[in-house]
Parts: sequence; structure tokens; C-alpha cells
Amino acid sequence: MPMPCYLILEGQNQGKIEGSTKVKGHEGKILVQAV
Repeated sequence: MPMPCYLILEGQNQGKIEGSTKVKGHEGKILVQAV
């Protein structure tokens, strides 16, 4: 069963990199699924 994890990513020059997750409490994060 996949385990969802949420990633916050920020580049040194680019700044914050937004994800497309719309899960309540995790908006704007990147969804990573571990199998």
C-alpha cells in the first residue's frame, strides 16, 4: 500500500517551489508516494 508524504522544496536562487496538492493542511506541497 502506498504511503503519501508531502515535500516542501525551496531553491537557493529560485525560492519556494510550489506543488499542486490540494489535500487539506498540505496545500501547495509536492506529493511523494513511497511504495
